Amino acid sequence: MTVILVCRVAEMCAYYLIIQINVIDVRAQGKEEKMRTIQITGKGQIKVKPDMTRITLSLEGTRPEYGETLRKSSEDTERLKDLLMTFGFERTGLKTLNFSVDTKYESYKYKDTYKRRFVGYRFQHMMKLEFE
Repeated sequence: MTVILVCRVAEMCAYYLIIQINVIDVRAQGKEEKMRTIQITGKGQIKVKPDMTRITLSLEGTRPEYGETLRKSSEDTERLKDLLMTFGFERTGLKTLNFSVDTKYESYKYKDTYKRRFVGYRFQHMMKLEFE
């Protein structure tokens, strides 16, 4: 019998490690038929330079006014781009994956009853930065 194990070297990696094991059924003659066990232990290592590296970044914030929320999101994004430029990245290298603004509420207890109170508008800006 031949057993082939296919293992992915790393998550999100296109390289596979293929192990082939040949198992021979050896039975003791004249005795109770009993399979013998073969134990195989091994270690492997592979080093591969990635084709591309992707960093996912998320900015979040809450402000009481909608316009102020959008302004804060824009300011934070610009500051992030400035920071990335100090590490040698171009400002245009940062790409938006998702942007949303939602209302945010908090719960509180008032006379044995739970109520909701408006806190403000919450923005979430997900971006990616890819490089070789």
